Amino acid sequence: MSVELVTAKLDAAQSLGVLSSDDRTQLQQRQVFSPDSPSHNSLSGRLDRVCVAVGIDTLKGRGLDLLLDTWGGEGVFKGAKDLEKLLTSIGTPSIVVLDLQLTGREFRSWGPVMALFSALLAGDEVWDAEIHVLDSVAPSEVVEIWQPGMREFDQLNQ
Repeated sequence: MSVELVTAKLDAAQSLGVLSSDDRTQLQQRQVFSPDSPSHNSLSGRLDRVCVAVGIDTLKGRGLDLLLDTWGGEGVFKGAKDLEKLLTSIGTPSIVVLDLQLTGREFRSWGPVMALFSALLAGDEVWDAEIHVLDSVAPSEVVEIWQPGMREFDQLNQ
């Protein structure tokens, strides 16, 4: 997530006519990297990181809605509760499935990531963890993009 990415998302939404100029200006002023944003301190640590959920339990059922029902990601919607109705009407929820190579890459993790990987390999019960990759994700690391109507995405909503 970066200031440039958030700004580009807002610019694209306005140029497509899904955000008015006033809404775009308000969202830009309140986006997470703006010093005046109510979420500035809590989310500014995500600057220049790709945040990855490891495991899918977080996404099952209501978790999917909590993470994906509001357009723009945390960088946009955390400071815009009054525009929630508008932001839930934009876009298509998507899950980007990655095959990340972590060896030789700088990252931070929350939760027992290595234990999670071991459990996955052993076929044991798994849980969730989060990894913040401190660089960009290459297109070759994108395996699939799941959206509503696809079996994998729809199974998470059950």
